[in-house]
Amino acid sequence: MKIAYLIPSLKKCGPVNVMASLANALAKDHEVYVYALNSGALLEPLRKSGITTEVVSYREMFSVAISSEYDVIHSHCLLPDIILSFASLFKYRENVTCTTIHNFIDVDYILSKGKILGKAMGIANRLAFNGIKVKIACSESVKEYCKSKYKIEAYAICNGVDRQNIPLMKDRKVKEYTDFYYLGVVNARKNVEPLLYSFNEYVRQGNNDRLHIIGEGPDLHILKKQYKARNILFHGKQENPLNVIKNYDCYVSTSKAEGCPLALLESLSLGNNYICSDISPHQEIHQKIGEGVIVSDKRPDELVKAFEKISYINQHENKKKSILEKFECHFSTEIMVDKYKKIYFNNFLG
Repeated sequence: MKIAYLIPSLKKCGPVNVMASLANALAKDHEVYVYALNSGALLEPLRKSGITTEVVSYREMFSVAISSEYDVIHSHCLLPDIILSFASLFKYRENVTCTTIHNFIDVDYILSKGKILGKAMGIANRLAFNGIKVKIACSESVKEYCKSKYKIEAYAICNGVDRQNIPLMKDRKVKEYTDFYYLGVVNARKNVEPLLYSFNEYVRQGNNDRLHIIGEGPDLHILKKQYKARNILFHGKQENPLNVIKNYDCYVSTSKAEGCPLALLESLSLGNNYICSDISPHQEIHQKIGEGVIVSDKRPDELVKAFEKISYINQHENKKKSILEKFECHFSTEIMVDKYKKIYFNNFLG
């Protein structure tokens, strides 16, 4: 089977990382091609894996989208979705067209881009879905949102990540403190400020734990100035964040909207615990892992208590094995790829 992936860029981010995992796994048994509108860090790794990977113009991506050469054409994100949908008007041969819905369409766009532009992007994306045969939501939460809000029918395949076999640099038991961390963009949607505020309150009670903020974004500068403290460390964007968080203990997110949060899944792949806001994608993962804490970002006292609970667990119990076992049962790359393959084949043959 010949599979073409259409993506906005080869920069590392959630949707592109999901595509790369799929491409690498499927390339073992199928012809896989990746076409991106912009270059990025994943260009050479994909090529070294033997995957034909090209940076193309809009016109060239449109030519791929109308081509009869591929059995499956799978787009990710807004611009590739629009191109693939428009191409459906000019197709001479029916092939399987797919898209993965990576977010809560309007909610995500509005929080990231503002009300006017975000709403326009949401409308454009929903219209683009009309010209794409197979819609795949990145979580059950996104599937239910699309169905109830817009009557968009989609499959649901939760994102998956590889188990990380990274050796620890030191024995965690030696530490007399817990390393909490946030990994991701620092913007309004990710809602990092309540996390910093609550951790500040937690530290004022005499706790010696640390909070690491890994990533950059429009809110980073003002938050760094507002929360200058010995126990809060800002690391900026890291090329390989897994090498940074491998010795940390607990992922924390007070995000307002997610599709299926890869940063949380990557943390679980290391056996790390978590504290997350009570949005439905976080709760969906928590129902299957059941080791961390779900809190309301509107209740700083809940976050403070969650820090206390996880810090105690970290010093007195070892949850790593349990978390890894549950992760491998539900969120591994292999599980995700097998589900995508089934959908590809069922639609290609049927």
